Amino acid sequence: MLAMRKILGALVFLALLSPIFAYAQSATCVTFSGDLTFGDTGSEVTKLQTFLKAQGYLTAPLVPNFGNATLAAVRAFQSAQGISATGTVGPLTRAAIQRVSCGGSSSGSGASSQAASHTNTTTNSFEVTGWIPYWRGATGTADVMPHLDELTEINPFVYSVNMFRITSAVHRRSIKMDAVGLALFTVAGVGIALSRDAPLVVAVLMGVIAGTTGGLLRDVVVNELPDLFRPGGLYASASFCGGVAFVVALRLDAGYANATIIGATTVVLLRLVSIRLGVSIPVPQWIEQDGRSQR
Repeated sequence: MLAMRKILGALVFLALLSPIFAYAQSATCVTFSGDLTFGDTGSEVTKLQTFLKAQGYLTAPLVPNFGNATLAAVRAFQSAQGISATGTVGPLTRAAIQRVSCGGSSSGSGASSQAASHTNTTTNSFEVTGWIPYWRGATGTADVMPHLDELTEINPFVYSVNMFRITSAVHRRSIKMDAVGLALFTVAGVGIALSRDAPLVVAVLMGVIAGTTGGLLRDVVVNELPDLFRPGGLYASASFCGGVAFVVALRLDAGYANATIIGATTVVLLRLVSIRLGVSIPVPQWIEQDGRSQR
């Protein structure tokens, strides 16, 4: 019974002393209501000097004036904490002073100081945000799994990438390659038709068919409107003009190779320039009238 009373008395004594211990611990933490800089005066400066003197950075007497001695002491403290030694007691320095005065480490790296400042001056929690790209899904998940107990929240999300710029660059290059293919097949079609003793007009038309059919089939396969039917550029007309230029060059005895270059160059130039300038064959009037009546 006596032993029980002694235990209860000790517990009551500790309960009475706990507020005192808590007050003593909170009293040692140094906080400031705002930033301090060279030339400031007042009790906040005295509090800063008291802390710096206790840490061994200040040897001069305590005066309520932020002078050269206090400036040098602040810079020394900032250097020890890995903070830029500006001499101004800003958010980073105030947070470091609070951390050290409350029992934290008296020195640290810049990263730890910045983390501490973020912790003490905002929401008392250091937040890290990141994302794992889809091509590192497996390895990224494996890296995160051992640290799940350190995470407070995981928010999966889906993002999309605007492919307009990429597809535009690919489209520009495909137009050039398509123009070259149109030119080569046109000239080849005309040459084959002439080798079969076809009339000149028929040979040119065969070249147009040979040049445009490949692009037509390509666009149909990929479920796109064929370039042959798109406004804003010459397609079959460019092929026809190139075939005519090829035949004319042959008739002028320019040689087959030179005639091929002339015909192919004509097709490529007409195709690309018409796309650049938006030139197209005028739409027949009766088609425009039908389109307006359907609207």
